[in-house]
Amino acid sequence: MLSIRKGGTFMLNRILVGLAGTEYTTPAIQHAIALASTNDAEVTGVTVIDEQRLTRVGPVPVGGGAYAKDLAEDRMRKAAERSALAGQQFVDACPSE
Repeated sequence: MLSIRKGGTFMLNRILVGLAGTEYTTPAIQHAIALASTNDAEVTGVTVIDEQRLTRVGPVPVGGGAYAKDLAEDRMRKAAERSALAGQQFVDACPSE
């Protein structure tokens, strides 16, 4: 949320940072916390897992159903692990109150 103070200066009240579990997660967290510190703002981290996309494996040949199921489960497991790690990284990086 962006507010305009009297006199025309901008102030951030709330910052939402995506926790994707990629190489960009750490810099995004650091930048969000720095902005929040400067503006006395609240930071919220969010992560989303697109289950439908991850479990879609495409056409499966006859007899390949078990492998497709294993692939979908493996994708979901890895996504959940990345999400949990990114969430913990966010919690660890946030200053204590």
